[in-house]
Amino acid sequence: MSTAQGSNEALESAGGLVDKYQVSDQRFYDLSGLLRVTSDRLTNGSGQSDVDYPFLSSLFPSLDGMPLIGDVDHTPLPSELVQEFESILLIHVH
Repeated sequence: MSTAQGSNEALESAGGLVDKYQVSDQRFYDLSGLLRVTSDRLTNGSGQSDVDYPFLSSLFPSLDGMPLIGDVDHTPLPSELVQEFESILLIHVH
């Protein structure tokens, strides 16, 4: 068997597996369907705006009006932890 023929067979086999797994995946619910959200636009980032989330009030009426996105407070790591992490990285790099 030539290398080209072996490569073609491997590619066809991989394509068959992809087809098989796509059919298998269609038996399960889609996450967007479970969350009852639709997107009429292509996104390049998830979770960056309010429209990326279902309305909480549709799930729990008592949470109506709760903000879904807010500022995040960043707490610096202790210097001892940073030094330990740096030393671990140096050990594994060299």
